[in-house]
Amino acid sequence: MGRRQSCRPLVGRPHRSQPRFGHLEEGINLLHVVARPRPPTGSREPQVRPAAGPLAVGAASLLGSYQVLRAAHPLLRRPGAVVINVSAPQASLPMGLQAHVCAAKAGVDMLTRVLAIEWGGDGIRVNSVVPGPIEGTEGMARLAPTQQARETVRATVPAARWGTPRDVADVCLFLASPLAAYVTGVVLPADGGWSLGGAITAMTAIAAQLPKRSGDDSG
Repeated sequence: MGRRQSCRPLVGRPHRSQPRFGHLEEGINLLHVVARPRPPTGSREPQVRPAAGPLAVGAASLLGSYQVLRAAHPLLRRPGAVVINVSAPQASLPMGLQAHVCAAKAGVDMLTRVLAIEWGGDGIRVNSVVPGPIEGTEGMARLAPTQQARETVRATVPAARWGTPRDVADVCLFLASPLAAYVTGVVLPADGGWSLGGAITAMTAIAAQLPKRSGDDSG
């Protein structure tokens, strides 16, 4: 997904379906890789695994987003088109053991803002949604793998509950609708207030809860 050529078959499918479904006018760009954080080892080096390290996550989240949007631009280039990127709280909140995600998603948020400037003249709005802790998602199942971790997350959400896929879908529906016709370049959290401070508190506590693995002791 890090190469433009590999994205062309994906964005070409809406083009072939235009006689039945019409033009590609709304695109939700969901490219996200989640790695379960490792416990601290005492080292100050970023705790990332080679298989899900900075290059792998960057290629999937940042370079993948860039190449998909670049390839889709000719199909979106008409008044009323909308792009909705899906980001993560780590884009603006530094979290221990999440250096790879923080860097990649910060890039996606800036890509959202820059493309809103560059594509506005083509009639394309570009926004981003930042989901918080959402029930039933693989990402949160990895980041909060135990009942104790799940309760830690819930306790740090000002709305006092986990979100649902419908919560995120409703925000995307608003951004894609005429109600948001004058909204572009926005990075909008759909997180029950989690990004106000609870996200960092929760992830720090969860990292401390995870059992250390054999060989992880610094001593």
